Amino acid sequence: MIEDMDPVSLTVAVTTIVGTVDWKEVARKIAGDAATDAAKAGRKNLLQRLQPDPRQKAAKQAVEIFTEEFLRELDDKCPLASAIPGYCQQLQRLIEPAAVDIACWLDPEAKSVDLAPVARMWSGLNLDPLPEDFDWLLVAQNYARAIRQHIKKDAELREQLAIALQEDSHSSRQQQE
Repeated sequence: MIEDMDPVSLTVAVTTIVGTVDWKEVARKIAGDAATDAAKAGRKNLLQRLQPDPRQKAAKQAVEIFTEEFLRELDDKCPLASAIPGYCQQLQRLIEPAAVDIACWLDPEAKSVDLAPVARMWSGLNLDPLPEDFDWLLVAQNYARAIRQHIKKDAELREQLAIALQEDSHSSRQQQE
């Protein structure tokens, strides 16, 4: 699937991997009370406040960004380029169960991202061990930066998230009164 991580190969890999996910189901889980580690930690999930279609689209965009950052790190650390297609198949198996944990970080105010739950899922699903120096923290840092850049570039998403932040702030004030 990927011989060289040129932009076209990366786009094809991301599209292939993300294309297998049931996005309506992911959006439903986000809207419901999906018990993610982030939600348990009290993290606000702005995606829950979006309407179903924008929620599904935003979740897909967030997972695409994560997949891209994961593949970049893998390409950098994988000693054998021939092993990357196998990892892509493994990543495909991870994405659907991890999509909610990945997408919940779509927040213009997120300075850092915690991908520890996703890393635990990788291990828990008994997927192939990643290269020894694969760095989940670096993937998380790059993902956080890419999310912020994506939100800055997407005026429609930025507006929807701003409204969600206002609603969240309003709800918090009402609870304090």
